[in-house]
Amino acid sequence: MKNNTKILSGFLAIIILILVMGGFNYFLQNNILENSKQIKYVETPMSNLAEQLLSYDALLTVQIESVLIHAQNGDYNKIDFHRPKYNEIKIKLDDIVNKDFEMYLSQDNMPEEKKAVLRGLIVERRDIKAKRIDLETKAFDAIERKDIETAYQLIAEGEYENYKESLYRNIADIKLELASDDKGAESIKYTQRLIYLNLGISIIIIIIILFMRSFIAEQSVWKEKRARLKKH
Repeated sequence: MKNNTKILSGFLAIIILILVMGGFNYFLQNNILENSKQIKYVETPMSNLAEQLLSYDALLTVQIESVLIHAQNGDYNKIDFHRPKYNEIKIKLDDIVNKDFEMYLSQDNMPEEKKAVLRGLIVERRDIKAKRIDLETKAFDAIERKDIETAYQLIAEGEYENYKESLYRNIADIKLELASDDKGAESIKYTQRLIYLNLGISIIIIIIILFMRSFIAEQSVWKEKRARLKKH
């Protein structure tokens, strides 16, 4: 009975270890899958949005500077082409900052502290952009009045360049903050844990099986010896 109990305990230990391994596999694989989804459907789009902000910022500058160059050459009619395009780009920028970015950010499972930092950077960007847009709007108005000197002073001197640089730094900070939440590296850690866990438990199970085989073999030998002694 005692021997049977040992064998039964061995089998129970193996079953428990397999269940533990299955539970941890399920948990870690779920985390890996969730991180993959976050990277594909949330963090990559957010990183792309940051790149779009950078592109649209540059396009706004192109529109106002193009109008100014044409106006300096005496062609004031180009404002009818560039100002509507400028307004379209400005709307796209507003949508990214006020809608798209917040939508993806709310779906991300990054820590709330990190979300707060990103939201703070978005608010900072909104404030800087409003000041820059104000200067560009005044420059467009000045060109419409054929006041080239005022338009030039607004976008080629003083605060305008500072606002542009601040917006570029803001984008760099957003991208840096997004990159610091590296779910790819986190998934690699989960995968390594999964490998080590499976390897460790498998080794323990193999040791238990070898021990049980050795124990059963010893019991068989012992029983044969007892049977021989009884015959003699």
